[in-house]
Amino acid sequence: MNGHSLGIPRPAAGAFAAIDFMAAMSAHRSVDPQRIATAGLVLEPLTAAHAEEMFEVLSDPAIYRYLDQPAPASIDALREIYVRRERRLSPEGDQIWLNWVIRVGDGTPAGYVQATIVSPDDAWIAYVLASKYWGCGYGFAAMSAMLEHLTVDYAVRRFLATAEIGNERSIRLLEHLGFRPATEDATPGRDLPTGERLFARYKPRNLQRLCQAPSALPAAPVLANQHQPLLLREWNDHPPNRRGVI
Repeated sequence: MNGHSLGIPRPAAGAFAAIDFMAAMSAHRSVDPQRIATAGLVLEPLTAAHAEEMFEVLSDPAIYRYLDQPAPASIDALREIYVRRERRLSPEGDQIWLNWVIRVGDGTPAGYVQATIVSPDDAWIAYVLASKYWGCGYGFAAMSAMLEHLTVDYAVRRFLATAEIGNERSIRLLEHLGFRPATEDATPGRDLPTGERLFARYKPRNLQRLCQAPSALPAAPVLANQHQPLLLREWNDHPPNRRGVI
């Protein structure tokens, strides 16, 4: 995840009205995220009550190499952010915001995953893990479980993500999840920041592989720099078409 101050990749003007979007979604999708249990970890829907324990996770200085905002100033400041995200909808009502806290086997929070559904078919995804969990397979397991959930329960057909060019660990994870480099033509009306790469996944992978325990996952690729952060830009909670800070 690269959760920092950038214009959110919203649909081009007039692409769909918020009321039409929500009408299409409500036919078979719930705005309320479900608890997702998979071998080795649990994805727990994020609420304001998570602020205290997530403050410790997000105070890890190692995760901010590719973030252009500081760690949360206080538990109360983080709680305010989580209050907004707990509503599950953008203020304009044209996006669904879904966030899950990643809990490893002993119940400890390790980070979170995020999906911003911007149309009946498309979702932008993001994630962040505390540095002590990098290279353990948790990022792959958590993202795989979320992608499966979004494919099956929300009928998302295309997943999009951006990563900074130097963020090799996150790029390798995206590739491992079936994402491939895409051009800005795939997201008309949305500009990418300089130094960012766009990735897209158009077809679901074999769902039987998505709920493996971390110990059963393919080995993480060996990188020249094993301290590369495992994070992607997040897309919740930013005003349209201008810079903002979460």
